Amino acid sequence: MNNKENWLAIFKGEQADRIPYAWEPFIGEMDGCFLLDPQFLSDQVPYGGSGKDSWGVEWMWHEGTPGPHPVVNAQNAVIKDIEHWKEQVVVPDPSKLDWGPVSEYAKGIDRDEHLVISFTNQGLFERSHALMGIEEALVAYMTNPDEMYELIGAICDFKIQMADLLYEHTQPDIMLYLDDWGNAMNLFLPPDVWREIIKPHQKRLVDHVHSKGALYMHHADCICTPILEDMIELGIDIWQGVITENDIPKVGEQVAGRMALMGGIKNSVIDASDANEESIKAEVRRAIDEYGNIPRFFPCLPSLIWPVVPENNKYIVEEMTSYGKEFYQEHCK
Repeated sequence: MNNKENWLAIFKGEQADRIPYAWEPFIGEMDGCFLLDPQFLSDQVPYGGSGKDSWGVEWMWHEGTPGPHPVVNAQNAVIKDIEHWKEQVVVPDPSKLDWGPVSEYAKGIDRDEHLVISFTNQGLFERSHALMGIEEALVAYMTNPDEMYELIGAICDFKIQMADLLYEHTQPDIMLYLDDWGNAMNLFLPPDVWREIIKPHQKRLVDHVHSKGALYMHHADCICTPILEDMIELGIDIWQGVITENDIPKVGEQVAGRMALMGGIKNSVIDASDANEESIKAEVRRAIDEYGNIPRFFPCLPSLIWPVVPENNKYIVEEMTSYGKEFYQEHCK
């Protein structure tokens, strides 16, 4: 089996050769894995710098941190009054972007050897709070559910338009969407509020991705167990970001192969100041030992593939490659 065939065998719950490094069959521009659309690229701010994205949100990338974060206050918030958001939000038009470079890049990928995955940040919930600030957004979800439902709908319409353009120009096998619905302790919203406002639009997006012939991968490296059945109902093919606080063996038992899972390696171990080859490889082996028999499970960093110390990633790859095969041959065949 080549890397693509082995990965798909694990994903489908079929006989494979090994537990793979989760990202080994993918190819793209970012860390060799993901296709980056022109909207994402145009919205980026430089390391140590700041700037506004296409929605008018101010971002800052502090030195020593793995990525940029929105900086929203009363003065620069795009939405200053949720009851009048339609007059304040200008939704970008992605059809005006230059799709030529990513389209040409995608044409050069050997699809027999590789899977293609697109990368889309700022999911429905994250975009909503970037537009007004997290505290104001959480209040608005409770006090103005109708307006928030309409706002999430507009964001979803944009995501659907982006999905059409992504598929037209790159034909990805998987579309990856980033949207953290909580933290390591709980969901940000009560489950019923999430179900009322976000879930219907999330369903529209997942269904649309499937209509293009692609798989839907959702990144949420947070607690999601209160809405685990909802994620399955949505049709999410892969939950990427399963942190250990979710009680992964229990999650695996509940999911029972109905959704592929990716995560389980503790970022706190990999990115520790005293991390070294031995401690990192020991953490990878722990994750494989504890979760390797869960159906359709890929041990990986919940935070995708970027440790704060990037060179530590090579030890993850090395141990997944060697111990992943050893474990599978002994316990899974």
